[in-house]
Amino acid sequence: MLLLTARRIATDRWRRGRRLARLVAGPRREVRPDAGEAETEFWLWFGSLAKALTDRQREVLVLRYQRDLSDADIAEIMGLTESGVRSLIARALEVLRRHPELLE
Repeated sequence: MLLLTARRIATDRWRRGRRLARLVAGPRREVRPDAGEAETEFWLWFGSLAKALTDRQREVLVLRYQRDLSDADIAEIMGLTESGVRSLIARALEVLRRHPELLE
């Protein structure tokens, strides 16, 4: 849920920036971004947020939400138990929930 909210915030910021650029530059042909560009924008924004996380917390979130791996797969990759993976994810999400940029 938190990552969905973060993704929506990033998308809204990107859209606002595009609108502002069009207002400043004046009317012209609209260039529509492809889905990959919006995805890249989200992960760049998330990367700046992720600086509040430890390396292991960042790794577990990327494996879960970017690579879409299961708890068992992540546990095998990181050398943890499945409950350890769930615990690490919960702690990482709690750090992000308290991040000042998401409290706006």
